[in-house]
Parts: sequence; structure tokens; C-alpha cells
Amino acid sequence: MDLSYASVTHPGNVRKVNEDSVLQSSKNLWAVADGMGGYAAGDVASRLVIDSLTKVDGVELENVDLIGYIEDVLQQVNQKLVFEMTVGIGSEIMGSTVVVAACHNHQCTCLWAGDSRLYVQRQGELYQISKDHSVVQDMIDDGVLSAEQADNHPQSHVITRAVGVHEELDLSKVTFDLQPDDVLMLCSDGLYNEVDAETIRNLLSDQSLDCELKAQALLGAALDTDARDNISVSVIQVPA
Repeated sequence: MDLSYASVTHPGNVRKVNEDSVLQSSKNLWAVADGMGGYAAGDVASRLVIDSLTKVDGVELENVDLIGYIEDVLQQVNQKLVFEMTVGIGSEIMGSTVVVAACHNHQCTCLWAGDSRLYVQRQGELYQISKDHSVVQDMIDDGVLSAEQADNHPQSHVITRAVGVHEELDLSKVTFDLQPDDVLMLCSDGLYNEVDAETIRNLLSDQSLDCELKAQALLGAALDTDARDNISVSVIQVPA
């Protein structure tokens, strides 16, 4: 598939350090990582995740199980963060969310840990493919909290999975067929916490905009708010 794409990342309007990192690929692999662990540590963690996936991007797809390889690489990064780097940085927690989209043979596999997300805009509708690994999502699943209540919950930013937090990385994974004219969007929570789903859907559906303009428009919409967090967006267009 000849996919077009564009990515942007920005520290936002409040934070001085951008702890997000993005991977945009020439070989059908994209990722967003949102670091955590305080000043500098989150930046290091997210960059380590993306650097490891950059190496995956150079692997010949015909000769390897790509998804299995991605999983192995992320497990290795997890081990490095858990056992080697946390003490060195001096932070109690040094980790990163990750969401990956690997597109091949008219399919896309999404792998993720944490609350960075993958959406698909299809025929004017917006679908969230990934499901947050977070305290409030668990509460929604248990029927304790409504989706509307979750937005303002005091634990809304507490995630339950991430690279570098537990000795074993627990990734979620889903594979789906791509359809002509699909638009995929990977993002960190700095986007969807500030920009409502209807605005995201309308921008991704706008056929007058290419991927670069869609990514810039989404970033601009986030920066027009308080933009209290870092913002990262990758937009991928499937040809019609």
C-alpha cells in the first residue's frame, strides 16, 4: 500500500520539556510514546522506545514475524528501563506509554500500553481502536463510573500499564482490515484531553486537507486550548 502520512509533536502551552516522541515510517510503521517520570526522565524513556522501533523499521517484512519482533523489542526496552536506567536517572518511575500502528498487506495491527491512542476515521465516523490502560477506564468497565464522569475524575491521568513500570510488559493488540480512504490517527493524551471527538472527526474527514495539514490542524486545535500537556499526532491516509 502506498500510504501517505505526517507527524507533529509539541510541548504544549505550559510545559517546557516535550516528553513525547513520535516515529513516522517509510515502511508502514508508526508510533507515539508519551514519557513519564519527571523532568528529563520521561523524555529519555519515550525516546528509547521510539529509537528501538526505528530499528524495527529497517527489518525486511518477508523474513520476519513483524508483530512478534515489535513485541520482543518493546519487552527489551521495558527490561532496560526497569532494571538498568531507573536508578541511574534517580527517578522512582521512568517509563513511557506507547501506541504502535503496523500496516501490511491491507491490514493494520495496533499494539499499545497506556493511554496513547489509535483512532480510525472511516466513512465520516470516528472509531477508537485502542482502549486506555487507566484507572478510570477500569472503573468505566466495572460500571463504577460513566464516560462523562471520567473526564473530571481526580485519577483521570493514572495509567495502569506502560513501558518500564513492571518487570513484564503487558501489551494489548488488535488487528483489523484497512479499507480504502481510511484515515488513521495516533496521538498522546495531550490531544484528546483538549480536543473533542467531533472536532477530531471533522478534521480527519476533511478531504481538502492532506495528512500534513490535518496533523497541523489537530495540533493547532489543541494549542488553542490550555494545552497543559505535550501534544503528539500522527495521521496516516489509506488511498481511495
